[in-house]
Amino acid sequence: MEEKINRIEEMLATLIQKVGKIHEDQVAMREEQTLMKLEQTSMKHDISSMKKEQTLMKQEQTLMKQEQTSLREEMALMRAENEKSHQEIIGKLDSLAADHEHTWEKTVRNEREIAKVKHQFDL
Repeated sequence: MEEKINRIEEMLATLIQKVGKIHEDQVAMREEQTLMKLEQTSMKHDISSMKKEQTLMKQEQTLMKQEQTSLREEMALMRAENEKSHQEIIGKLDSLAADHEHTWEKTVRNEREIAKVKHQFDL
């Protein structure tokens, strides 16, 4: 009977050791779980910060695209104005050239008539 009691005591001691070990493992796992939750919270915060930065970058990109569009429109307007001015200048130069040609034709005609008149008076 004493042998049985010793055996039961040994089994009980072994069982107590196993329960103690399981308890230690549980405590360690809870600590790891707490640490993982802290890391997860930190990662969520980092992701949130990255999303905010990404949103800011998208807003800046949209603003830059709008500025580019505005600059392109301004350039198109300037080109149109330059083309209009160019055409006006070409028109004025053509008019001046025509006036110049007409003036030279008259001058030549007048010179010929003067030469004829001189020739008539000399004879």
